[in-house]
Amino acid sequence: MATTYDAIVIGSGQGGNPLAHKLADKGWKVALVERKHLGGTCINTGCTPTKTMVASAQVAYYARNAKRWGVRTGRVSVDLPRIVERKNNIVQQFRGGKEGILGFLVGQVMKKSGGSASPKLVNELLRKRLAG
Repeated sequence: MATTYDAIVIGSGQGGNPLAHKLADKGWKVALVERKHLGGTCINTGCTPTKTMVASAQVAYYARNAKRWGVRTGRVSVDLPRIVERKNNIVQQFRGGKEGILGFLVGQVMKKSGGSASPKLVNELLRKRLAG
């Protein structure tokens, strides 16, 4: 027997997550569909990774210009692989937090060439993954 849902929310970004939570809090049975990783653009490729890397650049700037503040430092170098690793760890933590707090079903939509969640694709997902 197939499971039915009161709402299907496509995308787990800044709009999708709060909407799905609000509906679930009101007792709706919600399916949250995400193409790849939970959290949307901000957590995965936008705000969080960008601000993390900018923070590292800012620290390097301050270290290189410490003399302005009366601080002596040695040679300052940037370890880009370590900065990228730190950024990836933070993104993974944020993403993991989103996955951990979702109290309803999360389906992963297979990425197609266009990368969009078409009605046909959502239908396939619902039949294969959400049917109970």
